[in-house]
Amino acid sequence: MADISQRRVVDYRGFGTRAGQLLPQSWGDPYPWLDPDLAGLIAECMYDDWENRPTLEQALGRARNAVLTKTANSFPEPEEETDVAISNFVQESVFKRLSDAGVR
Repeated sequence: MADISQRRVVDYRGFGTRAGQLLPQSWGDPYPWLDPDLAGLIAECMYDDWENRPTLEQALGRARNAVLTKTANSFPEPEEETDVAISNFVQESVFKRLSDAGVR
């Protein structure tokens, strides 16, 4: 799991970011299942100089575009990105845990 509280700054697209652990490394990709565009957006949101970070509007626009244009086959593990797989994940990870905790 990435430690996003790391202090080491790495270069990403010409600016320093603290999200280097999410990005592909010289030895390979530490999170091959993570959408590369999402990893890039996170890296940009964690630029050291906040003036270089995307605005909320820009970040939401990129996320919206991805939701509207990407299909399951756009991702490294497409079987995990189908509507059924996502529904099952939400049921198990959110609703079941809330129910188990007594939240209604």
